[in-house]
Amino acid sequence: MKRIIVAIIVGLLCIQGMFAQTEKQISAIDKQWQKIKSNISSFTKEVKVENNTGYRFVYSKDKELQMITVSYKDQDVDKKVFWYFVNGKMIYSEQTWTNTSTGKIVDNEKFYFDNERLFAWIKDNKSIDTASNDFKKADNEFVSYVVKLKEDSPK
Repeated sequence: MKRIIVAIIVGLLCIQGMFAQTEKQISAIDKQWQKIKSNISSFTKEVKVENNTGYRFVYSKDKELQMITVSYKDQDVDKKVFWYFVNGKMIYSEQTWTNTSTGKIVDNEKFYFDNERLFAWIKDNKSIDTASNDFKKADNEFVSYVVKLKEDSPK
């Protein structure tokens, strides 16, 4: 019985340690993407698409990809997506969809990456379980999507 209790306590401490590490990673990434965003005016901006339905801009510094931003108006929803890169690797992505009639946010998702693999996903202020099928599917989809994003960025 003592072994079971000790095992439970050790397990809980390990889980707590993992959450603390994840929070530290998230905090570090938040600082990185905010720094990129605050320095956006110093980057080279390349207009990939710009028309009456939206735009796609690519920002780089010395030919190194820093940020890609997309805005698309879809009937009554304004969709904005941001991807942030450090040392050529995606670290963070955020999408915010807003109802243009009401101004209400209808979807907000934040994705955090370590070595371009998803390690944290926050949807409408709630963490998505990393063991869930949705999380695993999103991680796999991001792996291939990052390749496409980089192919369409400055070299």
